[in-house]
Amino acid sequence: MHIVAHSMGGLVVRSCLVNWGEQFPFINDFVSISTPWGGQNSAELGVEYSPVIIPAWKDLEPDGNFIKSLYQKKLPESVQSYLFFGYKGNRNPFSTNNDKVVSLASELDQRAQKDAEMVFGFNEDHMSILSSDQVMRQFNTIIDYNAENAMIQQLSGKLQIYFEFDSPDDLIKPRPRLLLRSTEYLNNEHIIYLRNKDSGKVLGPFPVGKYKVSLIADAFYPEPVSLLIDIKPDTVTTLSFKLNPRGSLLGRIINANEPQIQPFINRESNRNIKIKKITLSGNNIHRIIYPDKHDADQNKFDNYLSGTDCLIDACFYFYKLPAGVYTLTINAKGFKTFTAKYDVIPGQTYKTNTIELVPISEN
Repeated sequence: MHIVAHSMGGLVVRSCLVNWGEQFPFINDFVSISTPWGGQNSAELGVEYSPVIIPAWKDLEPDGNFIKSLYQKKLPESVQSYLFFGYKGNRNPFSTNNDKVVSLASELDQRAQKDAEMVFGFNEDHMSILSSDQVMRQFNTIIDYNAENAMIQQLSGKLQIYFEFDSPDDLIKPRPRLLLRSTEYLNNEHIIYLRNKDSGKVLGPFPVGKYKVSLIADAFYPEPVSLLIDIKPDTVTTLSFKLNPRGSLLGRIINANEPQIQPFINRESNRNIKIKKITLSGNNIHRIIYPDKHDADQNKFDNYLSGTDCLIDACFYFYKLPAGVYTLTINAKGFKTFTAKYDVIPGQTYKTNTIELVPISEN
């Protein structure tokens, strides 16, 4: 038996498997899709403030008893778990993202990842992930491969990825992400979250075909930038990357006067703020981003790989910065000019800074 569950269904299935799964040795695979493994902060707010409490809200509290109970036991050894998630939400993929319903942080809760054979990310939102041809191809490849049907297994292949960081051993290294793009199917893009110990590990199965592959890691850039590969039937394809340190400055822009409904999570960038320009100066660097030249149609991964500065959905990205102190200035219609200094260190895992713009008083 193979079980696939979407959203909260994943929580229900895991609860069943950790408590009674050993009684069902015929369950081979469990694929969760867009599941809030870390709970939902909005449910916590509902429990705290709503005059009428829906029982399911208590189960979705991040620190509630139900969420904690899911990880008190491991999944049965007979069950192979695969975690699918979407990152096409309201924020960028390099910060606290979401799929328009569930936060990326919850979808990728480390406790759930620990039991997963592999973690697959897709450029889909919470609902579109269910009708994605790409998701179905990957799902069917996993199910068919694990069915131990020799003929079906030859329709898939595996990857062996070697990577190393050009940085001191004592420096905290980010988690790499494998970016896999089909060259045969339009808009076919997904990412696979790796662990640093996965270098040299054989990963898969993946649908056969030709792909453009890159490796992404915060505050680093890959060498080579990308590789063209052909995943062949019943074959392990080997590839290698070196990750070099790179200085970066990222930020999301919000309105300081907007109410913060969820004070314990990062606030959304405000796409309605009309930004005139963003300037970065320092260390013989002077760059300006104009919004009319940078729009949401750009692919964030392409900008990361090319090191191109950009502004997307009120989130800005400056890449290829030498070490040093920089002055950031933001000019936006109806807001006071924002100025602040930031220390950039190449290879130091970056954070996305939250920039609060103060409206100009009409009085």
